[in-house]
Amino acid sequence: MNGVGKGAGAAAAPADPVRKAPWVTRPDVEFLNSLHPRGGVEFPQMDEFIGDHRELQDAFKIGFRAVKDRWEAKMPEAIRDLSKYELKVYWAIKSRTLDFGKLFEKIPERHFRDGLCNDDGSLKIGDNDYPIFPPVGIPDHGNLGRTIKALLRKKAISRFESDKHPVHGMAHIYTPMNLMVLWNTLIRAARFAYIGANQSREQDEWKSFANVLRSRTRRLMDELDNEPRRPTAPSDAHRAVVAANDQGDGSKPQVRKRVRSLVRAAEG
Repeated sequence: MNGVGKGAGAAAAPADPVRKAPWVTRPDVEFLNSLHPRGGVEFPQMDEFIGDHRELQDAFKIGFRAVKDRWEAKMPEAIRDLSKYELKVYWAIKSRTLDFGKLFEKIPERHFRDGLCNDDGSLKIGDNDYPIFPPVGIPDHGNLGRTIKALLRKKAISRFESDKHPVHGMAHIYTPMNLMVLWNTLIRAARFAYIGANQSREQDEWKSFANVLRSRTRRLMDELDNEPRRPTAPSDAHRAVVAANDQGDGSKPQVRKRVRSLVRAAEG
């Protein structure tokens, strides 16, 4: 009866806060996702960018393909050191990000535990008649937490806090590879595609975009800069990332310095 009670003048039934609450992520990661538009998401219009938005969008399509190619090239090496539970979470994060044309996605703990569900608790089904995101099959909260921490320690994924949800509180945003590798691959491929043989574009057009990128992702960069130092030895995957970026022995201070320099590197 559209929320009308049985008695005269009865108040409308309160809306279910879980159903009405918005999907909360973070502006910085959503900006990065929007550089590869998909399914109703539009490429961002940036007043500060003085170049051609359509050509920049085409350049980031190439950048996203480069990220996927990098993930596929590194995947056999990455999974060699993962446990059964770690593999489940690793593939789940990849399915919610790169498989949907995204670099990042918020994945609440309940989605890992119960899957991505409709309001009635049934699993959401995709166009291929399979669940969009089934439960990963890890039996308890403790095992899930330890598994995610192990993946982070091995640099197989990256994770960031979302903005606070009005009902569920804070969740985490994931990407299925180390952020430094993702960022470097994306920006360098897009920059090369946009500038092409016209080097004059680099000084003004690309530089104006790099300024936008820096301003809109400052929070993400600050968080990575402020990561606590851990006296653990770098993993093999970590050493490979460092070697690929000519960063010497891969010590933690060098890595933090590299994170801050990634945007500056986009300027050439």
